[in-house]
Amino acid sequence: MEESRFKKLITSQLKTLNTGMVSQKKRLSTLLEEEEPSVEKRDGGKHHFQKEHLKKLEEIVPIHKKDELKLPIVVYNDPSLDRCYVKGRVEGKVVKKIIGLENKTIQRNKTWFSKPLIADMIREYDDIFQFVWTPKLNRDVPSGNSKRRK
Repeated sequence: MEESRFKKLITSQLKTLNTGMVSQKKRLSTLLEEEEPSVEKRDGGKHHFQKEHLKKLEEIVPIHKKDELKLPIVVYNDPSLDRCYVKGRVEGKVVKKIIGLENKTIQRNKTWFSKPLIADMIREYDDIFQFVWTPKLNRDVPSGNSKRRK
Protein backbone atom coordinates (compact mmCIF):
# COMPACT_ATOMS: atom_id res chain seq x y z
CA MET A 1 0.00 0.00 0.00
CA GLU A 2 1.32 3.42 -0.93
CA GLU A 3 2.63 5.31 2.15
CA SER A 4 0.30 8.33 1.76
CA ARG A 5 -2.75 6.03 1.43
CA PHE A 6 -1.60 4.13 4.50
CA LYS A 7 -1.22 7.36 6.49
CA LYS A 8 -4.72 8.46 5.43
CA LEU A 9 -6.13 5.10 6.53
CA ILE A 10 -4.36 5.28 9.90
CA THR A 11 -5.48 8.89 10.40
CA SER A 12 -9.08 7.91 9.66
CA GLN A 13 -8.93 4.98 12.09
CA LEU A 14 -7.39 7.15 14.83
CA LYS A 15 -10.16 9.73 14.43
CA THR A 16 -12.65 6.92 15.01
CA LEU A 17 -10.76 5.70 18.10
CA ASN A 18 -10.54 9.24 19.47
CA THR A 19 -14.13 10.41 18.86
CA GLY A 20 -14.76 10.82 22.58
CA MET A 21 -12.07 13.49 22.90
CA VAL A 22 -13.06 16.89 24.23
CA SER A 23 -13.29 19.75 21.77
CA GLN A 24 -11.98 22.29 24.26
CA LYS A 25 -10.42 21.99 27.71
CA LYS A 26 -11.32 24.13 30.73
CA ARG A 27 -9.17 25.56 33.48
CA LEU A 28 -9.28 23.83 36.86
CA SER A 29 -10.29 27.12 38.46
CA THR A 30 -13.29 27.43 36.09
CA LEU A 31 -14.43 23.84 36.64
CA LEU A 32 -14.28 24.29 40.41
CA GLU A 33 -16.77 27.16 40.12
CA GLU A 34 -19.29 25.18 38.04
CA GLU A 35 -22.21 23.43 39.72
CA GLU A 36 -21.97 20.51 37.28
CA PRO A 37 -18.44 20.70 35.88
CA SER A 38 -18.13 19.43 32.32
CA VAL A 39 -16.63 20.08 28.90
CA GLU A 40 -18.01 19.37 25.46
CA LYS A 41 -16.73 16.42 23.44
CA ARG A 42 -16.12 16.36 19.69
CA ASP A 43 -19.10 14.07 19.21
CA GLY A 44 -21.40 16.63 20.89
CA GLY A 45 -21.68 14.81 24.22
CA LYS A 46 -20.47 16.02 27.60
CA HIS A 47 -17.41 14.91 29.54
CA HIS A 48 -18.32 15.29 33.23
CA PHE A 49 -15.93 15.78 36.14
CA GLN A 50 -16.47 14.59 39.69
CA LYS A 51 -16.26 17.45 42.19
CA GLU A 52 -14.24 15.32 44.62
CA HIS A 53 -11.58 14.70 41.96
CA LEU A 54 -11.40 18.40 41.12
CA LYS A 55 -10.98 19.20 44.82
CA LYS A 56 -8.17 16.63 45.03
CA LEU A 57 -6.45 18.40 42.13
CA GLU A 58 -7.00 21.72 43.88
CA GLU A 59 -4.98 20.36 46.82
CA ILE A 60 -2.19 19.16 44.52
CA VAL A 61 -1.85 22.18 42.22
CA PRO A 62 -0.20 25.31 43.64
CA ILE A 63 -2.52 28.35 43.75
CA HIS A 64 -0.54 30.23 41.10
CA LYS A 65 -0.90 27.25 38.68
CA LYS A 66 -4.68 26.68 38.93
CA ASP A 67 -5.30 28.80 35.85
CA GLU A 68 -2.59 26.96 33.91
CA LEU A 69 -3.98 23.47 34.43
CA LYS A 70 -6.60 22.68 31.81
CA LEU A 71 -8.68 19.55 32.01
CA PRO A 72 -8.95 16.83 31.09
CA ILE A 73 -5.25 15.93 31.04
CA VAL A 74 -4.47 14.02 27.86
CA VAL A 75 -2.40 10.85 28.09
CA TYR A 76 -0.76 10.08 24.74
CA ASN A 77 -0.32 6.40 23.93
CA ASP A 78 1.68 4.87 21.10
CA PRO A 79 0.90 1.13 21.10
CA SER A 80 4.43 0.36 19.87
CA LEU A 81 5.99 1.78 23.06
CA ASP A 82 5.93 0.38 26.60
CA ARG A 83 5.29 3.87 28.00
CA CYS A 84 3.01 6.83 27.39
CA TYR A 85 3.32 10.53 28.17
CA VAL A 86 1.54 13.72 29.13
CA LYS A 87 2.42 17.12 27.69
CA GLY A 88 2.99 20.22 29.76
CA ARG A 89 4.92 20.99 32.92
CA VAL A 90 1.91 21.49 35.18
CA GLU A 91 0.20 18.37 33.81
CA GLY A 92 3.37 16.33 34.28
CA LYS A 93 3.73 17.52 37.87
CA VAL A 94 0.10 16.65 38.64
CA VAL A 95 0.47 13.12 37.28
CA LYS A 96 3.77 12.66 39.13
CA LYS A 97 2.12 13.74 42.39
CA ILE A 98 -0.91 11.45 41.90
CA ILE A 99 1.17 8.34 41.21
CA GLY A 100 3.93 9.20 43.68
CA LEU A 101 6.86 9.73 41.32
CA GLU A 102 7.65 13.33 42.11
CA ASN A 103 11.34 12.94 41.27
CA LYS A 104 10.62 11.97 37.65
CA THR A 105 12.01 14.46 35.12
CA ILE A 106 10.14 16.32 32.41
CA GLN A 107 11.91 16.17 29.04
CA ARG A 108 11.01 18.41 26.12
CA ASN A 109 7.72 19.35 27.80
CA LYS A 110 6.73 15.66 28.04
CA THR A 111 6.68 13.42 31.09
CA TRP A 112 6.91 9.70 30.33
CA PHE A 113 5.28 7.02 32.50
CA SER A 114 4.95 3.25 32.40
CA LYS A 115 1.59 2.12 31.06
CA PRO A 116 0.66 0.09 34.18
CA LEU A 117 1.09 3.19 36.41
CA ILE A 118 -0.97 5.31 34.04
CA ALA A 119 -3.66 2.61 33.75
CA ASP A 120 -4.07 2.46 37.54
CA MET A 121 -4.29 6.26 37.74
CA ILE A 122 -6.84 6.49 34.94
CA ARG A 123 -9.00 3.80 36.57
CA GLU A 124 -9.11 5.86 39.76
CA TYR A 125 -9.51 9.28 38.09
CA ASP A 126 -11.14 8.42 34.78
CA ASP A 127 -12.88 11.80 34.55
CA ILE A 128 -9.65 13.81 34.92
CA PHE A 129 -7.80 12.09 32.06
CA GLN A 130 -8.36 11.24 28.44
CA PHE A 131 -6.41 8.48 26.73
CA VAL A 132 -5.43 9.21 23.12
CA TRP A 133 -3.99 6.77 20.59
CA THR A 134 -1.12 8.44 18.73
CA PRO A 135 1.18 6.08 16.86
CA LYS A 136 3.85 8.16 15.12
CA LEU A 137 6.94 7.20 13.23
CA ASN A 138 10.28 8.58 14.36
CA ARG A 139 8.91 9.93 17.66
CA ASP A 140 11.48 11.70 19.78
CA VAL A 141 11.71 9.24 22.70
CA PRO A 142 14.26 9.81 25.46
CA SER A 143 17.10 7.34 24.99
CA GLY A 144 17.57 4.44 27.33
CA ASN A 145 14.13 4.73 28.90
CA SER A 146 11.86 2.92 26.49
CA LYS A 147 11.69 -0.25 24.49
CA ARG A 148 10.12 -0.82 21.13
CA ARG A 149 7.85 -3.84 20.92
CA LYS A 150 8.62 -6.33 18.18
